[in-house]
Amino acid sequence: MIYPVHLGRASPKAMPAARGVHQARLTAKRATIRGVFHRLYSPIHAKMKLMLEFTNVRGKILFNTIIQFVNRFAISGSAFIVNLIIAFYFGARGYGEYAKATTFIALFYLFTDFGLNAVTLRDMTHDPKHQKGIVNNLFGLRTIASVILIIIALVIVYFLPYNETANEGFTPVAKLAIASLTILILYQAFLNTTNLIFQKNLRYEQSTIANIIASLTTVLAVYLLVIKGFSLPVVLLGYGVGGIVGAIVLYYFTKRLDPSFAFTFDKNKSINLIKRAFPLGLTLIFNLVYFRADVFVLTLTRTTTEVGTYGLAYKFFEFPLTFPTFFANAIYPILLIRSKDKKVFIKTSVKAGAFLFVMSIITMIGLYIFAPFLRYIRADFIPSIEILQLLSISTPIFFISSLFMWIMITYGKNKMLMIIYFIGMVFNIILCILYIPTYGTTGAAIITLISEALVLILSSIYSIKLLRSKF
Repeated sequence: MIYPVHLGRASPKAMPAARGVHQARLTAKRATIRGVFHRLYSPIHAKMKLMLEFTNVRGKILFNTIIQFVNRFAISGSAFIVNLIIAFYFGARGYGEYAKATTFIALFYLFTDFGLNAVTLRDMTHDPKHQKGIVNNLFGLRTIASVILIIIALVIVYFLPYNETANEGFTPVAKLAIASLTILILYQAFLNTTNLIFQKNLRYEQSTIANIIASLTTVLAVYLLVIKGFSLPVVLLGYGVGGIVGAIVLYYFTKRLDPSFAFTFDKNKSINLIKRAFPLGLTLIFNLVYFRADVFVLTLTRTTTEVGTYGLAYKFFEFPLTFPTFFANAIYPILLIRSKDKKVFIKTSVKAGAFLFVMSIITMIGLYIFAPFLRYIRADFIPSIEILQLLSISTPIFFISSLFMWIMITYGKNKMLMIIYFIGMVFNIILCILYIPTYGTTGAAIITLISEALVLILSSIYSIKLLRSKF
């Protein structure tokens, strides 16, 4: 085409038309290039997309595991500081009263869980259309149950045994301390319910923020009450202050994530949920009883000071034991999805087991090396050093048994899991009754190792048989 010329330049009227033709040619060439590139790149892109999705899933698991660990670190960090404050200001005997109270109230915290989250999450996965109603009903059920549990706890506390002459059993101070902690039953129930929403959406960071705020509030409240010279039962009301603040923040985040979150209660649905969760709920209770039977037997047969030295060592020991639980919580939704694929499920389980084993060895060494530093809290706690070192040896057993427990939960083998932990509980209680009155805290630490080893053996044998028969 010949363009009109005006003083050596294209005509201003013709320039836009020329640019339009030129642009059309460029667009056509680019489209052709993109077409060729797309045909060549599509297979590679599909494979890369699958790899990125897999990496994304792994990234989410890792991220939420780290977030949960941060969450647990915040909770345990604040509990650690509170424990140090109580141990420093009240000594081994005062800490013994605190250990009695927290051990007793932990049983009621567990009733608010009762395995309901695992069953509800399975329902939400299989019936996503009705998941909002499922969660709201769970919230209502737990709230009502918590009020009933608080009343039951206060009644039982009144009848707990106490031998004033031998300084054994639940002293008046321990009973008042338990009463101070009962308000946390409500907070624990609310926390468990909201965590289900965070778990389903892999948004544990919101729960972590709420727990950090609650933990900081608790530490501040406890410290202020201690320096003002209040007694242990009054000091423990600081936990209630932290719980109220935490519940407010949790409610805010939950409503942002799920605006339909509200209190509802359906009697028939609740009864059905409890029935299906009953085996797992009993399993968790059996687990706690055999896990803490040593403290109960120590409370009834040994002095409050011994309960204090063992309780502090155990507090340091149980802190890292929450890591495999939170790791399992993060990977549980993925296990549910992959449970129908033999190769993928086994591969995921083996990798998880290897990771947990490595972490358990690191944790065991760390606890053993750290134990001598307990003497710097107060001279009363020098006996806690040997106790913590003995307990640390069982760390790998606890880590690996946690994985087998969640494999069984994934396939709905809650009844068999209940039987295994019932056997472990009975075995543990018998050993505690036979040997703790004579061997005290040393016997308690060794019994902990032997009992968990039994659970690991039974759960691993069944899980391996389950995977072989399942596929």
